[in-house]
Amino acid sequence: MMLRFRVDPLMPWVAYEAAKRYMGRLNKLGHLVLAVAASKAVGFVVTPPIAMAVSAVVIAFAFLLADDYRRYDKELVKNTNLWGLLKLLSHAWQFWVAMFFFASLGVGTVKWAELGLWSDLASWIGACGLVYEFLIKPNLNS
Repeated sequence: MMLRFRVDPLMPWVAYEAAKRYMGRLNKLGHLVLAVAASKAVGFVVTPPIAMAVSAVVIAFAFLLADDYRRYDKELVKNTNLWGLLKLLSHAWQFWVAMFFFASLGVGTVKWAELGLWSDLASWIGACGLVYEFLIKPNLNS
């Protein structure tokens, strides 16, 4: 009989906690990027090259935040199913929304004037997520 976890039987739990901490950091980073983009401090129109530069800087900073997560990423991906990985990635939803927004600005599919629409969409998605988390999910488990 082959053991599922060959090195450390506690590794998946430690890896999951490290990944959850990292996704929390990414979520805060995405929140910061979206808040700065939507604030009055940005008094100019963001062009596609600026959007791609912002994306590159934020992704580089996100890579630097992944200190303890990088030790476990390969094992975590190997030992976790697709649904578990998606659930883990959803902890950083603001980061993904910010990166998709700036990447789509960079390739020209979204215009800077649509930031308000994207902000409203993210707010509604967050509200729906909270309704699901606190009203629907507890009733499904009982």
